[in-house]
Amino acid sequence: MITTPNKYFPIEIHTRVPLLHWGPKNLIFDIFLNLMGKSWATGDYMNLLNKNRLLKLMKHTNARNYKIIKNRFLGMTMTFTVIWWEDNLPEYKS
Repeated sequence: MITTPNKYFPIEIHTRVPLLHWGPKNLIFDIFLNLMGKSWATGDYMNLLNKNRLLKLMKHTNARNYKIIKNRFLGMTMTFTVIWWEDNLPEYKS
């Protein structure tokens, strides 16, 4: 089981900064995070996923039996949780 933030949720979960992750990933992004004391989130750290990208990654891993759960906050998908299991259980994809 893994959980990853939704790229389209308005607040980036790790940094708790609203809307910054929706803009271009550039020097301003990193400078802003450094000024906020969140230098650990700069550089190549941010690689947020949407559901389509998550589905492509699961396909790339050849996973057949998995479920993607949308964890919601105020009606918006905040994070995705992926659960996968062995081949001998019933097949299910969301």
